[in-house]
Amino acid sequence: MQDDKEKRWLIAQEHEKKYWVKASNKIENTDRDLSYYKDRCEQIKNSFHGLGVNWAEVRILEIGSGPLGVVNYMDGDCYALDPLMDSYNNQKKLIANRRRSVTYLQGKGEMLPFEGSFFKIVFMINVLDHCMDPKKTVDETYRVLASNGYLYLVVNVRSKYGFFMRNIMEYFRLDKGHPHSYTKNIVDSEVRRNFETISSHLEDFKEKKRRISRNTVWREYLKYILGVNGYRYTLLLEKMG
Repeated sequence: MQDDKEKRWLIAQEHEKKYWVKASNKIENTDRDLSYYKDRCEQIKNSFHGLGVNWAEVRILEIGSGPLGVVNYMDGDCYALDPLMDSYNNQKKLIANRRRSVTYLQGKGEMLPFEGSFFKIVFMINVLDHCMDPKKTVDETYRVLASNGYLYLVVNVRSKYGFFMRNIMEYFRLDKGHPHSYTKNIVDSEVRRNFETISSHLEDFKEKKRRISRNTVWREYLKYILGVNGYRYTLLLEKMG
């Protein structure tokens, strides 16, 4: 029997699935239209600068990778896991540029199909607010990371007011794709407590507000008016021990 948390998560997954079906139908050039994966890969590598990571020799997991994931553009022994992977596999445009050496798996972050200490690096990029049980996903991530392994985490956070408004929206299911919402303090208390922080960066609230206030897309402007825009919070964390 499904509990409320699972039912809510399944609604979000169905919403995500429909999003990628629409995205697939709009793709004209896979390399160009999904280029943000490749761009983000370079950003991530830069954030590891000075840590002595040999990308050709590390084992990497990306949780909630989507159809390609940044691991598609990484060297090393790479794994991509997503609860909708079977659906992506049936959409040829989404997976046309997959690197054959990457292992793509259907699965959830709450039940990672790997032994403990298996990975040197784990990526979770805009995933935590999509999970059925974020705390369990973080615990599982910690379990599969090797000692002195790294978690690269990106999550959208909101101001206190934005968080309050987003919870009202959640009550009425106005944002089907995101079962959870965060402030920076919540992320710090639920995630950072398990790790040593190497670096952190919070997107500038005022700058993003100025940018969105000039946005002509009505949906984005409405988010601005309601104060529910997310601000990217990026963490590079190390598992100690």
